[in-house]
Amino acid sequence: MLIASDETTIRGGQSSREEDVVASQTEGSTRTPSDQNTRDQILTVASNLFSLHGYFGTTTREIAQAVGVRQPSLFHHFESKAAIMEALLEYDLARSVPERERIARSTESAAARLYRYLFDEVTHIAGSRYNLAGVYTQEVRASPEFEKWHRRRRRLHRAIERILRDGVRSGEFVAFETYFVRESILGILGRTLTTYSGGQQPFDPGLPDQVATLVLRALLVDPSRLAEARAVVGARPQDAGVSRRAPTSGDPVSGVITGNPFDQVK
Repeated sequence: MLIASDETTIRGGQSSREEDVVASQTEGSTRTPSDQNTRDQILTVASNLFSLHGYFGTTTREIAQAVGVRQPSLFHHFESKAAIMEALLEYDLARSVPERERIARSTESAAARLYRYLFDEVTHIAGSRYNLAGVYTQEVRASPEFEKWHRRRRRLHRAIERILRDGVRSGEFVAFETYFVRESILGILGRTLTTYSGGQQPFDPGLPDQVATLVLRALLVDPSRLAEARAVVGARPQDAGVSRRAPTSGDPVSGVITGNPFDQVK
């Protein structure tokens, strides 16, 4: 997708961002509980608009209108549309990257590390308060202004590869091509993100175990070691059998998509 343009342009009309920023400065700089609530609303609505229309297809004016605030109020919280995207990237990556790297470096067996990695990552992205489906689109990944965040995200890829290589060397995992397995895992995680993040479908507490168990069953040379790997987070055998709850219908911008999300994300 092509990189577009002025954030305050709304389908052909333009607005002076500089005037809006100056006006926003009169609203004060001390963050109150109300400020925090508005900030969260902006991130929630923006994340859904990015998912529906793309990052470059969404304007700050549209975000402000959907939240129910004026643009100066939006700029009081975020100086630009890019700042909103960076806040979403920080929400997703700031804690998860160092935590997943710590798992990859631990002294646990490769099977236990991969199970813990997947369990924690699915819990994080499926339980995200914001819709992350529009955060990792090709247009955002290709944008130079977010390159530092995608360099950070690639550290997650290297953490997965480290666990996979360790598992093959130790004889725990079948010797598949590391790149192929990593991409398969990322595909599962990406599908989880586009289906569940931001409340698109109610979070199923059994989902993290289902995903981690599926991957481990495909990779383990000795399937009997699955129970040992699952024990690292206290998962129970019956957790993998929990059925998904039916999705809730509602307004896509507020974070809930009507119908079966697995049918909507192709």
